[in-house]
Amino acid sequence: MKTYRIYKNLDSIFHNFNSLEEAQQWVLENYDNTWSVVLAGDNEQITPITPENRLPFDIDFGNELINLFLLDNRQYGYISVEDSIALLSKFSDIEKLCKLGAIRDVQLLMQSITVDLIFTQERKDKYMSMINEYLAYYN
Repeated sequence: MKTYRIYKNLDSIFHNFNSLEEAQQWVLENYDNTWSVVLAGDNEQITPITPENRLPFDIDFGNELINLFLLDNRQYGYISVEDSIALLSKFSDIEKLCKLGAIRDVQLLMQSITVDLIFTQERKDKYMSMINEYLAYYN
């Protein structure tokens, strides 16, 4: 693996990929085509992203989680009013945290949510995997 610098204007992050193509694909999936990718030079100093620069990424990721959750709910077809209320009560705090970009808190709260017929273990595992991968990127 090689380290690539992903940058836009004065913002940049470093991440390891197997190839430039893999890095470019990752940028398109996670950001947009206004970001550039280059192989990091040996002398480039890797500086952690600041909380101010990371916040928009965290909020975008939180919104992605909310949208995925809503899409997954629609795949069930009709959900009774009772099930909808139960689901809303489970996820109201998570939704708020997602909108704030508090992804670590989302991770902790998601771990404690119990599974049921609609919020299955498979769904929980999928969301936890996404959250863990996202957080691992910044550590």
